[in-house]
Amino acid sequence: MPLVVGAWLAGVHDGDRSVMKSAQDALVLVFPTSEKRSGLSKAYQTPILEFCNDAVLKETPQSLSDERNTTPEDSEAKYARLVASSISVVTNMLTNISEGERQKQNALYEELLGSQKLWDLLSTEDATARRALLRLLRLCLDKQKGKTEGLNML
Repeated sequence: MPLVVGAWLAGVHDGDRSVMKSAQDALVLVFPTSEKRSGLSKAYQTPILEFCNDAVLKETPQSLSDERNTTPEDSEAKYARLVASSISVVTNMLTNISEGERQKQNALYEELLGSQKLWDLLSTEDATARRALLRLLRLCLDKQKGKTEGLNML
């Protein structure tokens, strides 16, 4: 489960409706109650964050596609879908996991949120990736506004 949960949840947030529906249907089939589904992010927080961090910080359009079989435009689109869905997964986790549980993996959150590569995506041509990043930024700003002390974003 730890090896697939990140990609599975990214599928739930995919921009392709058929991928999203398939991932959601499978999630509901395997985890039939909302309590079980919400516990999934908590139980597998580390592998999910590692997947998302790798997707955003380490992958590139070239590393995801074989340039012999894929046009540069298709490679960029595939990369943008992965980045947007991974950012959405992180946003969802920040929203739904308690602060105490989040703090256990604070280093992974800070690795992503402190990365210049993440924030450079604000200028990406892909609107879905930009919107996902802006939702994450808004959430971080709302959480920071609610804190009265310290500089920690989360």
